[in-house]
Amino acid sequence: MLIRMYLWYAGRLNFSQRFDDHLFVWNITKATEAGLLAGPYHFARPDIVETTPQSGGIANTGADEADHFVEMAGAWMRPGYLLPVFDLDEVDNERTWEEFAQFSIDFSDRIFELTGIRPMMYVNGDYSSCLELVPGPLAGELVSAFPVLWNARYAYDANPHSPEVQTAHRQNTEPRFYGPWDDPPNPTHPWSFWQYAKTGSLIGYGGDLDFDVAQGDIEFVKDHLVPALWMSDWDGEWTEMENWNCGLAPVPPEQGPGQEDRFGPLTLPEERLPGPGDTVIVYRAEAEITVVLSTGAHAVRKLELRETLEINGGALMIGPATS
Repeated sequence: MLIRMYLWYAGRLNFSQRFDDHLFVWNITKATEAGLLAGPYHFARPDIVETTPQSGGIANTGADEADHFVEMAGAWMRPGYLLPVFDLDEVDNERTWEEFAQFSIDFSDRIFELTGIRPMMYVNGDYSSCLELVPGPLAGELVSAFPVLWNARYAYDANPHSPEVQTAHRQNTEPRFYGPWDDPPNPTHPWSFWQYAKTGSLIGYGGDLDFDVAQGDIEFVKDHLVPALWMSDWDGEWTEMENWNCGLAPVPPEQGPGQEDRFGPLTLPEERLPGPGDTVIVYRAEAEITVVLSTGAHAVRKLELRETLEINGGALMIGPATS
């Protein structure tokens, strides 16, 4: 479940069509309390340029939008939540496709700089096929910036409850459907998530819903949770919370000028050590470090270790939880 926090028209032209979802905190809190996997979602506005009404003569940039996304939803870009999403959807004629691609790359690079993670790319087949036309090096940068692809193509609107999506692919009915994401040596069907219908229904909800399927089981979905990252460029104890992105105090979002008041209480994630549901990555590109686990029994789902780990008094169990 991706909880949307995005820029949108919403009937207003202030702040270059900025819209901060006033239900975001409430929705993501209630979703996780109910046991759902949830994460933040950003609707990009690369169509906002210098000549857009109320833009103040300033074009939106990918890096600026990333800054705003982290400012408003960065508290939930941490272990226990799905990777954040970049929705490339509002594409008009204001920029070239090379510029749209660079806008997207700049967004991802800034998210990575601030959080250490890469966002998913949500895009429909029409737009991704156009991205196939950007020059090869730029296309390669785009795929590296967004290694997780979430395609939208409503092939099952007439029958949104069809079981075929459990085994089917969104076939390349267009020659460039997946854009550069399926260029060799990438997989033939590189999508991780597929939004296959917008006409779904659930008991207790009165309107249409988007339906999605993952290209894998629940463990595959959990592979797309934010990993627990070692954040220090120096030696340290596994049990020191400040060494982990899940142990850092979340920064609360600020109420933006001209935006609707936030609905409900401001409930933030709790600081914690890596746990049984986390994929843990211990890697610092610019340092050689030693992590010491000297006390306590700890469990993690997966461990990617590129630095030295010394276990000299504690215990570490690695593997998916069985319950």
